[in-house]
Amino acid sequence: NIHLKDSSITKSLIGIAVKDDSLLNINNTIISSCSKGIFSYKKNWRFNNAGSIESNNVNFNNNDLDVQINETGKYYHNSDNFDNISIFGDGEFLVN
Repeated sequence: NIHLKDSSITKSLIGIAVKDDSLLNINNTIISSCSKGIFSYKKNWRFNNAGSIESNNVNFNNNDLDVQINETGKYYHNSDNFDNISIFGDGEFLVN
């Protein structure tokens, strides 16, 4: 598991990549001016699922795409602010 808090990620091709059954806990973070803010995917065939994300108070600003969640990935968004998040992929985006 990866824990990230009180951070700022800017001007990156992929802000954060979460793959192959990994779990990212992200809190109080701003992701801005990235091609993809958060990318969840399955890279290695030996793993069952794409990565999962649990977020609290994550703000996306001026990204080409905020979140991409591939097939078996899951994103748990714990915030009232989700109306303007751009999401792509056939994984699950769940709001708590």
